Amino acid sequence: MNCKTYDKASFEFGVTEIDCITHASRNFFELHANNKSALAEQALRYIQLFYEIESEVRDLEADLHRRIRQEKTVPVMEAVQAC
Repeated sequence: MNCKTYDKASFEFGVTEIDCITHASRNFFELHANNKSALAEQALRYIQLFYEIESEVRDLEADLHRRIRQEKTVPVMEAVQAC
């Protein structure tokens, strides 16, 4: 996936920090629904990956949950930030 999602989203929404992915996803959803924004669509794809990872580890014990989350979520975040 090609992206500049985080930087462009920060610029478009005047956001300097995104703490809650749920709140961020609402803004991207509205942007895509209203404008068919390719940027927003791309951001929503990344956010979906985070939800899939969380669903996978939800019922695991804490240490395993954390380890798998780090293994899978960190590379996605690095991809977002590298774009």
